[in-house]
This record gives sequence, structure tokens and C-alpha cells, in this order.
Amino acid sequence: MPFKLFFDTYFSVAGSTSKWPYYVPFGNAGDLSGRFFNRNVAGSYAPSSIRPVSPLRQLTAIDSSSSGVTFELLGDHAATAITILRGETIPGASLAAYLYRDFAFEAEALPSDLYARFKRDFGFAFIHGGPSFEEVFKDNTSDLGFQVFEAVGGA
Repeated sequence: MPFKLFFDTYFSVAGSTSKWPYYVPFGNAGDLSGRFFNRNVAGSYAPSSIRPVSPLRQLTAIDSSSSGVTFELLGDHAATAITILRGETIPGASLAAYLYRDFAFEAEALPSDLYARFKRDFGFAFIHGGPSFEEVFKDNTSDLGFQVFEAVGGA
């Protein structure tokens, strides 16, 4: 998926400014000011803009050609992610609740369906061995509570 479309799909936030339309739920837990991301996604993800110390450089191979830029996960990306995370795990169900906040689920959906959907959509990166999906993303469904879904429409 092109990164601009990814940002539009998962990080665009209603009510944000046109200059800072995206909210990215990653970063220093104490510094919320750096979470809003500017509209120039293409410029921010241009190979010349990605610094050598960026985690993106550590996790991907970046290929720039006349047809565009391609990011490919490195074979050891999961082990590198664990190092970057200093052994902590990312709360996968909470991340899924944020990423899928504007998506529809069946009326009978359970909070555990969020994590399952997240694993189904993004788990492809872990099929070649190495650390497992669960070593990077923790199933913290119990933290979500039961009222994670909101009925829409005439229901």
C-alpha cells in the first residue's frame, strides 16, 4: 500500500488541522506534541529525508527508482524491532483499536476480534521465521473493556 494511502486510511484524524492532519500513536509516551504528523508524507518519507538513525532505516531496505520508492522489510526486521523496543512489546489490541477506529465490524464482534484482524492484516511480515508476531505485539485485549465498538446507522 502506498504510504500516503496508508496515512490517509489509518492516521487521518477528524478535526485536525490541514497542516497536521495525521495522528501517529507512536513515540515517547510523555511527549504527545510530536504525535501529529504533517501533510507532506511523500517528502517526509523520501529516501533523502530518512536519517540513518531512523528506525525505518534499520527495519527496511529502501529502493528509489524512476517509478517511485519501495520499502521492503529486512529479513531480520522482527529481531531489530525487539531491539528497538528494548524487549518491550507493542500493545497490539490497543493499536488495532486505533487503526480500525473508522472501520466497520460485524454487530456480534468481540474485542478480541480487533487483535485477530490486526494479526491477519499485518502478520504477513512474520511468516518467514525469526521472532513471532507475539514477541513484537502483545494481545492486550483485556485492557480494552467490553464497550470498544460503537453501533452505527439505524441499529
